[in-house]
Amino acid sequence: MEQMNMLRSEITSYLERSNCSLQEFSKLTGLNKGTLSAILRYRDPKPLSLKALDAITEAMGHPAGWLYPLYLDECLIDQKWKLSRVKAYLLRCARLGRTDCIMAALPLILDDLSSIPVIFAAGEELYREGEMEQAALFYEAVAESEQFQHSERLAISHYRLFQIHTETDQEESLRAAIRFEPFRKRLPEDDQLDALLQLINVYYSLNQWERVLELTDELSSFTTSIYTYDYDRQAYDENERRTKYPLVVYYGYAYLMKAAVCDKQKKYAEAKRHTEKYADLSWFKGLGPAGWQEVDRFKTWAKANMLAYELMLGKADIMWDYIRHIEHDPDEILPALEKIMGAANEFNLDVDLILHYFKGQIESYTDSQNVTNSYYHKQFSMERFVNFCYETSIYYFQRSNFENGVKFILQSLSSAIRMNNKAGFIKCVTLFEEYRDCIRVEDQREYENMIKGVRKNAENENLFVTYA
Repeated sequence: MEQMNMLRSEITSYLERSNCSLQEFSKLTGLNKGTLSAILRYRDPKPLSLKALDAITEAMGHPAGWLYPLYLDECLIDQKWKLSRVKAYLLRCARLGRTDCIMAALPLILDDLSSIPVIFAAGEELYREGEMEQAALFYEAVAESEQFQHSERLAISHYRLFQIHTETDQEESLRAAIRFEPFRKRLPEDDQLDALLQLINVYYSLNQWERVLELTDELSSFTTSIYTYDYDRQAYDENERRTKYPLVVYYGYAYLMKAAVCDKQKKYAEAKRHTEKYADLSWFKGLGPAGWQEVDRFKTWAKANMLAYELMLGKADIMWDYIRHIEHDPDEILPALEKIMGAANEFNLDVDLILHYFKGQIESYTDSQNVTNSYYHKQFSMERFVNFCYETSIYYFQRSNFENGVKFILQSLSSAIRMNNKAGFIKCVTLFEEYRDCIRVEDQREYENMIKGVRKNAENENLFVTYA
Protein backbone atom coordinates (compact mmCIF):
# COMPACT_ATOMS: atom_id res chain seq x y z
CA MET A 1 0.00 0.00 0.00
CA GLU A 2 3.03 2.24 -0.26
CA GLN A 3 1.83 4.14 -3.33
CA MET A 4 -1.59 4.59 -1.73
CA ASN A 5 0.05 6.24 1.25
CA MET A 6 2.27 8.34 -1.00
CA LEU A 7 -0.79 9.58 -2.86
CA ARG A 8 -2.51 10.61 0.33
CA SER A 9 0.71 12.07 1.73
CA GLU A 10 1.00 14.29 -1.35
CA ILE A 11 -2.52 15.61 -0.85
CA THR A 12 -2.23 16.13 2.91
CA SER A 13 1.16 17.78 2.49
CA TYR A 14 -0.43 20.24 0.08
CA LEU A 15 -3.16 21.01 2.60
CA GLU A 16 -0.56 21.65 5.31
CA ARG A 17 1.69 23.80 3.09
CA SER A 18 -1.20 25.88 1.84
CA ASN A 19 -2.84 26.08 5.28
CA CYS A 20 -6.06 24.88 3.63
CA SER A 21 -8.69 23.31 5.88
CA LEU A 22 -10.65 20.26 4.84
CA GLN A 23 -13.77 22.43 4.72
CA GLU A 24 -12.10 24.90 2.32
CA PHE A 25 -10.67 22.08 0.20
CA SER A 26 -14.13 20.53 0.02
CA LYS A 27 -15.43 23.74 -1.57
CA LEU A 28 -12.51 23.89 -4.02
CA THR A 29 -12.94 20.28 -5.16
CA GLY A 30 -16.71 20.02 -5.01
CA LEU A 31 -16.30 16.89 -2.89
CA ASN A 32 -18.15 16.29 0.35
CA LYS A 33 -16.05 16.99 3.46
CA GLY A 34 -16.87 13.58 4.91
CA THR A 35 -15.87 11.91 1.63
CA LEU A 36 -12.55 13.76 1.65
CA SER A 37 -11.91 12.76 5.22
CA ALA A 38 -12.61 9.11 4.44
CA ILE A 39 -10.32 9.24 1.40
CA LEU A 40 -7.40 10.81 3.27
CA ARG A 41 -7.32 8.64 6.37
CA TYR A 42 -4.35 6.26 6.40
CA ARG A 43 -6.02 3.24 7.96
CA ASP A 44 -8.66 1.60 5.78
CA PRO A 45 -9.08 4.63 3.52
CA LYS A 46 -11.99 5.03 1.14
CA PRO A 47 -10.84 4.20 -2.43
CA LEU A 48 -10.22 7.30 -4.49
CA SER A 49 -12.07 7.51 -7.80
CA LEU A 50 -10.46 9.03 -10.89
CA LYS A 51 -13.11 11.72 -10.97
CA ALA A 52 -12.32 12.68 -7.38
CA LEU A 53 -8.58 12.59 -8.07
CA ASP A 54 -9.00 14.89 -11.08
CA ALA A 55 -11.00 17.34 -8.95
CA ILE A 56 -8.33 17.26 -6.23
CA THR A 57 -5.51 17.71 -8.75
CA GLU A 58 -7.24 20.74 -10.28
CA ALA A 59 -7.86 22.26 -6.84
CA MET A 60 -4.13 21.82 -6.07
CA GLY A 61 -3.32 23.84 -9.21
CA HIS A 62 -1.68 20.99 -11.12
CA PRO A 63 -2.40 19.72 -14.66
CA ALA A 64 -4.71 16.75 -15.18
CA GLY A 65 -2.94 13.45 -14.57
CA TRP A 66 -0.24 14.95 -12.35
CA LEU A 67 -0.91 12.44 -9.55
CA TYR A 68 -1.60 9.47 -11.84
CA PRO A 69 1.79 7.77 -11.24
CA LEU A 70 0.68 7.32 -7.62
CA TYR A 71 -2.82 6.08 -8.39
CA LEU A 72 -2.45 2.46 -9.56
CA ASP A 73 -2.85 0.86 -6.12
CA GLU A 74 -6.31 2.42 -5.91
CA CYS A 75 -7.26 -0.26 -8.44
CA LEU A 76 -6.32 -3.01 -5.97
CA ILE A 77 -9.10 -4.26 -3.71
CA ASP A 78 -8.05 -6.99 -1.24
CA GLN A 79 -4.90 -7.50 -3.31
CA LYS A 80 -6.93 -8.20 -6.45
CA TRP A 81 -7.26 -5.93 -9.45
CA LYS A 82 -10.61 -4.20 -9.73
CA LEU A 83 -10.74 -4.53 -13.51
CA SER A 84 -13.35 -1.84 -14.08
CA ARG A 85 -11.05 0.62 -12.26
CA VAL A 86 -8.03 -0.67 -14.15
CA LYS A 87 -9.69 -0.07 -17.52
CA ALA A 88 -10.91 3.40 -16.56
CA TYR A 89 -7.43 4.34 -15.29
CA LEU A 90 -5.59 3.09 -18.37
CA LEU A 91 -8.02 4.78 -20.75
CA ARG A 92 -7.73 8.06 -18.88
CA CYS A 93 -3.92 7.82 -18.97
CA ALA A 94 -4.06 7.16 -22.71
CA ARG A 95 -6.33 10.11 -23.40
CA LEU A 96 -4.05 12.40 -21.40
CA GLY A 97 -0.93 11.06 -23.14
CA ARG A 98 0.48 9.59 -19.92
CA THR A 99 2.32 6.78 -21.70
CA ASP A 100 4.72 6.55 -18.76
CA CYS A 101 1.88 5.51 -16.44
CA ILE A 102 0.59 2.95 -18.95
CA MET A 103 4.02 1.38 -19.44
CA ALA A 104 4.54 1.17 -15.69
CA ALA A 105 1.09 -0.30 -15.06
CA LEU A 106 0.73 -2.94 -17.79
CA PRO A 107 3.42 -5.41 -16.60
CA LEU A 108 1.99 -5.35 -13.06
CA ILE A 109 -1.60 -5.76 -14.19
CA LEU A 110 -0.76 -8.55 -16.65
CA ASP A 111 0.79 -10.67 -13.92
CA ASP A 112 -2.85 -11.68 -13.53
CA LEU A 113 -3.72 -13.18 -16.92
CA SER A 114 -7.43 -12.75 -16.24
CA SER A 115 -6.86 -9.03 -16.93
CA ILE A 116 -5.96 -9.65 -20.60
CA PRO A 117 -9.55 -9.24 -21.90
CA VAL A 118 -9.77 -5.86 -20.18
CA ILE A 119 -6.46 -4.70 -21.66
CA PHE A 120 -7.64 -5.82 -25.10
CA ALA A 121 -11.00 -4.07 -24.67
CA ALA A 122 -9.21 -0.84 -23.73
CA GLY A 123 -7.09 -1.12 -26.87
CA GLU A 124 -10.18 -1.63 -29.01
CA GLU A 125 -11.87 1.42 -27.50
CA LEU A 126 -8.84 3.60 -28.20
CA TYR A 127 -8.55 2.18 -31.72
CA ARG A 128 -12.16 3.11 -32.48
CA GLU A 129 -11.43 6.63 -31.21
CA GLY A 130 -8.45 6.95 -33.55
CA GLU A 131 -5.87 6.97 -30.72
CA MET A 132 -3.60 4.63 -32.67
CA GLU A 133 -0.30 5.24 -30.89
CA GLN A 134 -1.88 4.67 -27.49
CA ALA A 135 -3.91 1.67 -28.68
CA ALA A 136 -0.73 0.01 -29.94
CA LEU A 137 0.62 -0.14 -26.38
CA PHE A 138 -2.33 -2.29 -25.34
CA TYR A 139 -2.19 -4.58 -28.37
CA GLU A 140 1.53 -5.12 -27.85
CA ALA A 141 0.84 -6.09 -24.24
CA VAL A 142 -1.82 -8.59 -25.30
CA ALA A 143 0.42 -10.02 -28.04
CA GLU A 144 3.26 -10.49 -25.56
CA SER A 145 1.06 -12.04 -22.87
CA GLU A 146 -0.75 -14.43 -25.22
CA GLN A 147 2.10 -15.26 -27.58
CA PHE A 148 1.81 -19.00 -26.93
CA GLN A 149 -1.97 -19.06 -27.25
CA HIS A 150 -4.15 -19.41 -30.34
CA SER A 151 -6.94 -17.05 -29.38
CA GLU A 152 -8.89 -14.88 -31.78
CA ARG A 153 -8.01 -11.97 -29.48
CA LEU A 154 -4.31 -12.54 -30.16
CA ALA A 155 -4.90 -12.58 -33.93
CA ILE A 156 -6.94 -9.37 -33.76
CA SER A 157 -4.22 -7.69 -31.68
CA HIS A 158 -1.63 -8.51 -34.33
CA TYR A 159 -4.05 -7.34 -37.03
CA ARG A 160 -4.56 -4.00 -35.28
CA LEU A 161 -0.80 -3.53 -34.93
CA PHE A 162 -0.47 -4.26 -38.65
CA GLN A 163 -3.13 -1.66 -39.44
CA ILE A 164 -1.51 0.93 -37.18
CA HIS A 165 2.01 0.48 -38.55
CA THR A 166 1.30 0.48 -42.30
CA GLU A 167 0.73 4.13 -43.07
CA THR A 168 3.70 5.70 -44.82
CA ASP A 169 7.04 4.07 -43.94
CA GLN A 170 7.87 1.12 -46.20
CA GLU A 171 10.39 -0.47 -43.83
CA GLU A 172 7.89 -0.37 -40.96
CA SER A 173 5.12 -1.65 -43.24
CA LEU A 174 7.18 -4.66 -44.25
CA ARG A 175 8.02 -5.52 -40.65
CA ALA A 176 4.36 -5.18 -39.66
CA ALA A 177 3.19 -7.36 -42.57
CA ILE A 178 5.71 -10.14 -41.85
CA ARG A 179 4.79 -10.14 -38.17
CA PHE A 180 1.05 -10.23 -38.83
CA GLU A 181 0.85 -12.74 -41.70
CA PRO A 182 0.98 -15.96 -39.60
CA PHE A 183 -2.13 -14.80 -37.72
CA ARG A 184 -4.33 -13.78 -40.65
CA LYS A 185 -6.23 -17.07 -40.91
CA ARG A 186 -7.16 -16.95 -37.22
CA LEU A 187 -9.17 -13.77 -37.73
CA PRO A 188 -12.96 -13.79 -38.04
CA GLU A 189 -14.01 -14.47 -41.63
CA ASP A 190 -14.94 -10.89 -42.50
CA ASP A 191 -11.73 -9.49 -41.01
CA GLN A 192 -9.70 -11.95 -43.08
CA LEU A 193 -10.99 -10.35 -46.27
CA ASP A 194 -9.99 -6.86 -45.17
CA ALA A 195 -6.64 -8.12 -43.89
CA LEU A 196 -5.84 -9.79 -47.22
CA LEU A 197 -6.70 -6.62 -49.11
CA GLN A 198 -4.38 -4.58 -46.88
CA LEU A 199 -1.56 -7.13 -47.13
CA ILE A 200 -1.83 -7.00 -50.91
CA ASN A 201 -1.53 -3.21 -50.80
CA VAL A 202 1.57 -3.34 -48.61
CA TYR A 203 3.41 -5.91 -50.70
CA TYR A 204 2.43 -4.14 -53.92
CA SER A 205 3.90 -0.88 -52.62
CA LEU A 206 7.09 -2.83 -51.82
CA ASN A 207 7.26 -4.27 -55.38
CA GLN A 208 7.03 -7.84 -54.09
CA TRP A 209 5.09 -9.11 -57.08
CA GLU A 210 5.19 -12.83 -56.35
CA ARG A 211 3.78 -12.31 -52.87
CA VAL A 212 1.06 -10.06 -54.27
CA LEU A 213 0.03 -12.74 -56.76
CA GLU A 214 -0.05 -15.40 -54.03
CA LEU A 215 -2.26 -13.23 -51.85
CA THR A 216 -4.57 -12.23 -54.71
CA ASP A 217 -5.07 -15.92 -55.44
CA GLU A 218 -5.92 -16.42 -51.78
CA LEU A 219 -8.29 -13.44 -51.78
CA SER A 220 -10.18 -14.50 -54.93
CA SER A 221 -10.45 -18.10 -53.71
CA PHE A 222 -11.61 -17.09 -50.23
CA THR A 223 -14.14 -14.59 -51.57
CA THR A 224 -15.50 -17.16 -54.03
CA SER A 225 -15.90 -19.78 -51.28
CA ILE A 226 -17.80 -17.33 -49.06
CA TYR A 227 -20.01 -16.20 -51.93
CA THR A 228 -20.68 -19.76 -53.14
CA TYR A 229 -21.56 -21.00 -49.65
CA ASP A 230 -23.94 -18.09 -49.02
CA TYR A 231 -25.42 -18.28 -52.50
CA ASP A 232 -26.00 -22.05 -52.30
CA ARG A 233 -27.95 -21.40 -49.09
CA GLN A 234 -29.70 -18.49 -50.85
CA ALA A 235 -28.52 -16.41 -47.93
CA TYR A 236 -26.05 -13.92 -49.35
CA ASP A 237 -26.94 -10.34 -48.48
CA GLU A 238 -24.22 -7.71 -48.48
CA ASN A 239 -26.01 -5.83 -45.69
CA GLU A 240 -25.41 -8.73 -43.32
CA ARG A 241 -21.65 -8.81 -43.76
CA ARG A 242 -19.30 -6.90 -41.45
CA THR A 243 -16.60 -6.27 -44.02
CA LYS A 244 -15.46 -2.76 -44.76
CA TYR A 245 -16.69 -3.08 -48.36
CA PRO A 246 -19.34 -5.16 -50.12
CA LEU A 247 -18.15 -8.70 -50.92
CA VAL A 248 -17.98 -7.95 -54.65
CA VAL A 249 -15.11 -5.53 -53.96
CA TYR A 250 -12.80 -8.27 -52.69
CA TYR A 251 -13.46 -10.44 -55.72
CA GLY A 252 -12.92 -7.60 -58.17
CA TYR A 253 -9.92 -6.22 -56.32
CA ALA A 254 -8.08 -9.53 -56.50
CA TYR A 255 -8.17 -9.40 -60.31
CA LEU A 256 -7.49 -5.67 -60.42
CA MET A 257 -4.26 -6.24 -58.49
CA LYS A 258 -3.30 -9.26 -60.59
CA ALA A 259 -3.58 -6.98 -63.61
CA ALA A 260 -1.61 -4.27 -61.80
CA VAL A 261 1.29 -6.67 -61.21
CA CYS A 262 1.28 -7.72 -64.88
CA ASP A 263 1.27 -4.04 -65.80
CA LYS A 264 4.37 -3.45 -63.66
CA GLN A 265 6.02 -6.43 -65.35
CA LYS A 266 5.00 -5.07 -68.79
CA LYS A 267 2.87 -8.14 -69.46
CA TYR A 268 0.05 -6.12 -70.97
CA ALA A 269 -1.77 -8.95 -72.75
CA GLU A 270 -2.01 -10.87 -69.46
CA ALA A 271 -3.06 -7.68 -67.66
CA LYS A 272 -5.93 -7.35 -70.12
CA ARG A 273 -7.12 -10.89 -69.37
CA HIS A 274 -7.25 -10.17 -65.65
CA THR A 275 -8.99 -6.85 -66.31
CA GLU A 276 -11.77 -8.63 -68.18
CA LYS A 277 -12.51 -10.51 -64.94
CA TYR A 278 -13.59 -7.36 -63.13
CA ALA A 279 -14.90 -5.32 -66.08
CA ASP A 280 -18.45 -6.63 -65.63
CA LEU A 281 -19.39 -7.91 -62.17
CA SER A 282 -23.13 -7.47 -62.64
CA TRP A 283 -23.56 -11.25 -62.33
CA PHE A 284 -22.81 -11.00 -58.62
CA LYS A 285 -25.98 -11.87 -56.67
CA GLY A 286 -27.24 -10.21 -53.50
CA LEU A 287 -25.95 -6.75 -54.36
CA GLY A 288 -27.39 -3.73 -52.60
CA PRO A 289 -26.96 -0.06 -53.56
CA ALA A 290 -23.35 0.02 -52.31
CA GLY A 291 -22.53 -3.16 -54.23
CA TRP A 292 -23.96 -1.85 -57.48
CA GLN A 293 -21.98 1.34 -57.02
CA GLU A 294 -18.80 -0.73 -56.71
CA VAL A 295 -19.70 -2.75 -59.83
CA ASP A 296 -19.93 0.53 -61.75
CA ARG A 297 -16.62 1.64 -60.26
CA PHE A 298 -14.83 -1.49 -61.40
CA LYS A 299 -16.33 -1.10 -64.86
CA THR A 300 -14.98 2.45 -65.06
CA TRP A 301 -11.55 1.35 -63.83
CA ALA A 302 -11.46 -1.51 -66.31
CA LYS A 303 -12.06 0.85 -69.24
CA ALA A 304 -9.40 3.26 -67.98
CA ASN A 305 -6.88 0.46 -67.47
CA MET A 306 -7.57 -1.06 -70.87
CA LEU A 307 -6.80 2.32 -72.42
CA ALA A 308 -3.66 2.58 -70.29
CA TYR A 309 -2.43 -0.82 -71.51
CA GLU A 310 -3.03 0.22 -75.11
CA LEU A 311 -1.04 3.40 -74.45
CA MET A 312 1.83 1.43 -72.93
CA LEU A 313 1.84 -0.74 -76.06
CA GLY A 314 2.63 2.41 -78.04
CA LYS A 315 -0.83 3.33 -79.33
CA ALA A 316 -0.49 7.08 -78.79
CA ASP A 317 -3.67 7.86 -80.75
CA ILE A 318 -5.81 6.77 -77.76
CA MET A 319 -4.16 9.33 -75.43
CA TRP A 320 -7.02 11.85 -75.42
CA ASP A 321 -9.64 9.09 -75.16
CA TYR A 322 -7.83 8.03 -72.00
CA ILE A 323 -7.76 11.59 -70.67
CA ARG A 324 -11.45 12.21 -71.38
CA HIS A 325 -12.29 9.01 -69.52
CA ILE A 326 -10.46 9.96 -66.32
CA GLU A 327 -10.43 13.77 -66.23
CA HIS A 328 -13.56 14.08 -64.07
CA ASP A 329 -12.47 11.40 -61.57
CA PRO A 330 -9.97 12.98 -59.13
CA ASP A 331 -8.82 9.57 -57.83
CA GLU A 332 -7.77 8.47 -61.31
CA ILE A 333 -5.92 11.56 -62.54
CA LEU A 334 -2.59 10.81 -60.81
CA PRO A 335 -2.49 7.12 -61.89
CA ALA A 336 -3.26 8.23 -65.45
CA LEU A 337 -0.57 10.92 -65.41
CA GLU A 338 1.94 8.38 -64.11
CA LYS A 339 1.10 6.13 -67.07
CA ILE A 340 1.15 8.97 -69.58
CA MET A 341 4.59 10.15 -68.46
CA GLY A 342 5.95 6.60 -68.59
CA ALA A 343 4.63 6.20 -72.15
CA ALA A 344 5.96 9.62 -73.14
CA ASN A 345 9.46 8.64 -72.05
CA GLU A 346 9.34 5.17 -73.60
CA PHE A 347 7.94 6.25 -76.97
CA ASN A 348 9.30 9.82 -77.12
CA LEU A 349 5.87 11.43 -77.10
CA ASP A 350 5.26 15.16 -76.69
CA VAL A 351 2.87 15.61 -73.75
CA ASP A 352 3.47 19.29 -72.97
CA LEU A 353 -0.16 20.06 -73.74
CA ILE A 354 -1.35 17.39 -71.30
CA LEU A 355 0.93 18.66 -68.53
CA HIS A 356 -0.44 22.13 -69.09
CA TYR A 357 -4.02 20.79 -69.15
CA PHE A 358 -3.58 19.20 -65.70
CA LYS A 359 -1.29 21.92 -64.31
CA GLY A 360 -3.73 22.86 -61.54
CA GLN A 361 -4.11 19.28 -60.30
CA ILE A 362 -0.36 18.63 -60.47
CA GLU A 363 0.43 21.73 -58.44
CA SER A 364 -2.13 20.72 -55.81
CA TYR A 365 -0.42 17.40 -55.13
CA THR A 366 1.68 17.32 -51.98
CA ASP A 367 2.95 13.78 -51.55
CA SER A 368 -0.37 12.71 -53.07
CA GLN A 369 -2.37 13.84 -50.03
CA ASN A 370 -5.21 14.93 -52.31
CA VAL A 371 -5.41 11.77 -54.38
CA THR A 372 -6.07 8.87 -52.04
CA ASN A 373 -8.42 6.06 -53.01
CA SER A 374 -10.50 4.24 -50.41
CA TYR A 375 -9.10 0.80 -51.29
CA TYR A 376 -5.48 1.89 -51.15
CA HIS A 377 -3.60 2.96 -48.08
CA LYS A 378 -1.51 6.12 -48.11
CA GLN A 379 1.65 4.42 -49.37
CA PHE A 380 -0.06 3.48 -52.62
CA SER A 381 -0.77 7.07 -53.56
CA MET A 382 2.60 8.28 -52.30
CA GLU A 383 4.40 5.72 -54.45
CA ARG A 384 2.44 6.88 -57.49
CA PHE A 385 3.40 10.46 -56.70
CA VAL A 386 7.08 9.43 -56.43
CA ASN A 387 6.89 7.63 -59.78
CA PHE A 388 4.98 10.40 -61.52
CA CYS A 389 7.50 13.04 -60.42
CA TYR A 390 10.40 10.79 -61.40
CA GLU A 391 9.01 10.13 -64.90
CA THR A 392 8.16 13.82 -65.33
CA SER A 393 11.68 14.86 -64.37
CA ILE A 394 13.10 12.46 -67.00
CA TYR A 395 10.73 13.96 -69.55
CA TYR A 396 11.92 17.51 -68.85
CA PHE A 397 15.60 16.62 -68.55
CA GLN A 398 15.52 14.89 -71.92
CA ARG A 399 14.11 18.08 -73.41
CA SER A 400 16.76 20.24 -71.71
CA ASN A 401 14.14 21.88 -69.51
CA PHE A 402 16.39 21.67 -66.46
CA GLU A 403 14.35 24.02 -64.29
CA ASN A 404 11.27 21.77 -64.38
CA GLY A 405 13.40 18.63 -64.41
CA VAL A 406 15.06 19.48 -61.10
CA LYS A 407 11.75 20.66 -59.61
CA PHE A 408 10.17 17.24 -60.14
CA ILE A 409 13.22 15.17 -59.18
CA LEU A 410 13.48 17.01 -55.86
CA GLN A 411 9.77 16.44 -55.23
CA SER A 412 10.18 12.76 -55.99
CA LEU A 413 13.27 12.48 -53.80
CA SER A 414 11.59 14.24 -50.87
CA SER A 415 8.60 11.88 -50.97
CA ALA A 416 10.82 8.79 -51.36
CA ILE A 417 12.75 9.82 -48.25
CA ARG A 418 9.58 10.50 -46.28
CA MET A 419 8.11 7.07 -47.02
CA ASN A 420 11.49 5.29 -46.67
CA ASN A 421 11.23 4.13 -50.28
CA LYS A 422 14.73 2.86 -51.00
CA ALA A 423 14.13 1.99 -54.64
CA GLY A 424 12.68 5.44 -55.32
CA PHE A 425 15.54 7.06 -53.43
CA ILE A 426 18.17 5.27 -55.52
CA LYS A 427 16.44 6.17 -58.80
CA CYS A 428 16.19 9.84 -57.86
CA VAL A 429 19.80 10.10 -56.70
CA THR A 430 21.03 8.38 -59.87
CA LEU A 431 19.02 10.69 -62.13
CA PHE A 432 20.08 13.83 -60.26
CA GLU A 433 23.76 12.89 -60.49
CA GLU A 434 23.37 12.22 -64.21
CA TYR A 435 22.27 15.81 -64.79
CA ARG A 436 24.16 17.49 -61.93
CA ASP A 437 26.29 19.62 -64.27
CA CYS A 438 23.12 21.17 -65.73
CA ILE A 439 21.54 22.00 -62.37
CA ARG A 440 21.78 25.35 -60.59
CA VAL A 441 23.95 25.67 -57.49
CA GLU A 442 21.00 26.51 -55.22
CA ASP A 443 19.15 23.37 -56.36
CA GLN A 444 22.28 21.29 -55.80
CA ARG A 445 22.43 22.73 -52.28
CA GLU A 446 18.82 21.71 -51.59
CA TYR A 447 19.57 18.21 -52.88
CA GLU A 448 22.70 17.92 -50.74
CA ASN A 449 20.76 19.01 -47.65
CA MET A 450 18.29 16.19 -48.31
CA ILE A 451 21.13 13.68 -48.59
CA LYS A 452 22.69 14.98 -45.37
CA GLY A 453 19.34 14.51 -43.66
CA VAL A 454 19.17 10.92 -44.87
CA ARG A 455 22.69 10.27 -43.63
CA LYS A 456 21.87 11.75 -40.23
CA ASN A 457 18.74 9.62 -39.95
CA ALA A 458 20.72 6.56 -40.97
CA GLU A 459 23.17 7.20 -38.14
CA ASN A 460 20.50 8.01 -35.55
CA GLU A 461 17.56 5.80 -36.49
CA ASN A 462 19.00 3.12 -38.79
CA LEU A 463 17.13 4.53 -41.79
CA PHE A 464 18.56 4.13 -45.28
CA VAL A 465 21.61 2.34 -43.89
CA THR A 466 22.13 0.86 -47.33
CA TYR A 467 23.04 4.27 -48.67
CA ALA A 468 25.08 5.64 -45.76
